[in-house]
Amino acid sequence: VFSPDVLTENMSYLGTAPTWRDFLIAIPLGTVAYTGIETISNMAGEAKEEAKTIPASIKRVMIAVFAIYFTLPWIALSALPVECDASGKCTTLLGVAKVDGGYASDPILGIVKNMDLGAIQGIAEVYVAILAVTILVAATNAGVLGVSRLVYSMGMHRQMPDSLRRLHPHYRTPYMGILVFSALACVALLPGKADFLGLIYAFGAMLSFTMAHLALIRLRVKEPDVERPYRSPGRLRVRGRDVPPLAVLGVAGTILSFAVISVLN
Repeated sequence: VFSPDVLTENMSYLGTAPTWRDFLIAIPLGTVAYTGIETISNMAGEAKEEAKTIPASIKRVMIAVFAIYFTLPWIALSALPVECDASGKCTTLLGVAKVDGGYASDPILGIVKNMDLGAIQGIAEVYVAILAVTILVAATNAGVLGVSRLVYSMGMHRQMPDSLRRLHPHYRTPYMGILVFSALACVALLPGKADFLGLIYAFGAMLSFTMAHLALIRLRVKEPDVERPYRSPGRLRVRGRDVPPLAVLGVAGTILSFAVISVLN
């Protein structure tokens, strides 16, 4: 279904569909798709030979994620390209609500429905539904996994109430923290404001990513001689200090994205 000609034509609408404002907001929103990679760090304390396995797993996940998110839009805009009506209004069914015949609530299904797969069309659509449920369950599990470890770690450092890190007598997990934050998540979902939650999530992701980059830079400056089995590529010397260049680029990017979300929405 990939069509370079259709894709090139789509690019000519940039600035109109999407508008530059929507395009800039989409960048920090898009980074939400990458949240989950940091789950590797949550599991680092349980890894064997962590100095080797953690960097290797990060590299492989990055390759997989970039391969998917770099190529999927090509297929999406080839299957459901931007189209303009007589009034000059341009849009794609990927961004149109379901009630108006679009696939904004389920874009992957929309792509599959417009791929003309012949005899396996129905099977492919069912597969997308099963895959969606599987991914959502896995994402939820990863979120709970992160909460349990973060609550326990922060409780140990007196950054959370000590009761939240209390371990279950049988499962040895911080069950109070899991219950409290799962309940908060359920309450946040009740109003059904999915778009609002998405923006808040992107806002929080930009803030947390910025803090992580700054922490990495601070640790590299404050404790330069600590043994580091893995260092991010590149070297940058600032006033005689060794600073990780990727962290500097990262914090610049996240601050810009943070500003875009704040100013434009």
